[in-house]
Amino acid sequence: MKSYISILFAAILSFTIVSCDKDDDTVAAPTVTIEEANLEGEYLCTEAEIDAPGRVASIVVTILSADEATTKLTKTFTDSKYVGVHNIPEFHEHITGVEDVAEDDILRMTVTDQNGNSTTAQKAITEEEEEEEE
Repeated sequence: MKSYISILFAAILSFTIVSCDKDDDTVAAPTVTIEEANLEGEYLCTEAEIDAPGRVASIVVTILSADEATTKLTKTFTDSKYVGVHNIPEFHEHITGVEDVAEDDILRMTVTDQNGNSTTAQKAITEEEEEEEE
């Protein structure tokens, strides 16, 4: 009789543990806010704020012509300072090889998390802003 009670108790316990497992553990897609996309001489200065609840897997920056018909450059960032991170409040990279990039071209940034969720943001590229002297 004791063995039947033990088996029944074990079955109830295992059912309880399995039934408490969350099946709807969906993680929100990353959010991306591009703060800056400025041509500064021989490079493009990019700054963004990234929040990835599912941890960053990659960041892809694409530069498109102003009419979005031509891809001028694509760069993927998988550096250890970005991969596996939840929040990147100050993504700041200088992208070289931008000789063909012009003002009003489009910077598109796609962030993919480790769950396969991705988000894309874009911003028109501008010339470097001159700092006013006082």
